[in-house]
Amino acid sequence: MPDRQEHQQEVCRFLREHLSIYDWKFSLPHGSGLESYFAEANGQSCFVKVGVQVDRYLAMAEIGLTPPVRMHGQLDDGLSVIVQPFIAGRTSSRSDYRNQLIEVAGIIRKMHNDPRVNEVLPVESFNLYKDAGLRALNRLRQKWERYKVQIPKDTEFVDNSLDYLSQQVHTFSGEGLVASHNDICNANWLFASEGKI
Repeated sequence: MPDRQEHQQEVCRFLREHLSIYDWKFSLPHGSGLESYFAEANGQSCFVKVGVQVDRYLAMAEIGLTPPVRMHGQLDDGLSVIVQPFIAGRTSSRSDYRNQLIEVAGIIRKMHNDPRVNEVLPVESFNLYKDAGLRALNRLRQKWERYKVQIPKDTEFVDNSLDYLSQQVHTFSGEGLVASHNDICNANWLFASEGKI
């Protein structure tokens, strides 16, 4: 499991620098997605997410489907960071979606048909399982390169495992991929009480 607090000190510096508030307290949202925080100081509460596609969040906020982006930038290592107002709420359940199906469909339709959102989505797509697998494996190798010096005893094992995965991915056949998730985080999404759905 990835370290969900890897950049907390950098995030704290970012908030101090941009908001001139120095006594930030952090907590983690439930779940296991990308690194994100609830941050609170001087009566201000924020939702902070690290390593996201900022332009996607800006487009979604512009059409009112996510909270506004208060600020965004980069951390010391180049990872993106966004700050949004904290919105108290809960994670939507399956029954929430089922009971408000028309509203959910309207949100999805708005997102899929908005030209600003479409402009920021990636143009390249993969229909073949093999191509998608190779891309995912390449991303995994890039991440591994950042961390391998920290665990030299296991480097050979992981490198060999990645080579084995590469061999397996090259045997993939078939096509028909569809998108299942496009990085819009629901940890800061208030469900019905704010009228978003």
